[in-house]
Amino acid sequence: MKQNIKLFLLVLFFMWNLPFVYSQEQIPLKNSISLGPLIGVSSVYNNDLSYFSDNNIRFNYGVNGEYVHFFHPGVGVGCDYTYLKSRESSNNMSINIVGPAITLRYLFSPYSAVSLSMGISYMNYNENVFYLNKYSNFDKNFVTANMTMSYSFHLGKNASGMFKFQTITADWFVNPEFHWQNDDGEFLFDNDMSFFTLGFSIIIGK
Repeated sequence: MKQNIKLFLLVLFFMWNLPFVYSQEQIPLKNSISLGPLIGVSSVYNNDLSYFSDNNIRFNYGVNGEYVHFFHPGVGVGCDYTYLKSRESSNNMSINIVGPAITLRYLFSPYSAVSLSMGISYMNYNENVFYLNKYSNFDKNFVTANMTMSYSFHLGKNASGMFKFQTITADWFVNPEFHWQNDDGEFLFDNDMSFFTLGFSIIIGK
């Protein structure tokens, strides 16, 4: 619990200080860096003895950071990082996702825009489940397909903001099913995993 509070306070600290790094009167049009918290739900099915065995839908929270270079006002490329965590009693799940993305943007004006970002990312999935008086750890890597829809707007002299909706899925042909064993036999961990988040980020750039 203390680690979660520290992570939340750290994100708030960066969000408070980022706008003062660069001052301008519009949203970033060339280079954009954003950081902010996320909340959402995880949907995971067909996995034996996993964190999602009793409930396929779980609440999660985390943080997202993104860099985009716009070589055209409506087209940019960059890198996206997402960390999500979910906890229920003594069991927990966390994912780290990082990868390139292409962004398509429509500018209403120099002060607001809507964007659609798509990318293929590396995801590390980790969970710890208390089962039969001991912890069972599952740690595997997947390739995810990601899509983010966002609305950016100018907040004031030193800040721009962004609301975003993000979808992440590992449920496609590049990810095989994992079969794992313990003292009780063999179990299945399918790639039927999807994550949906809402977030707000502070943006700096020029």
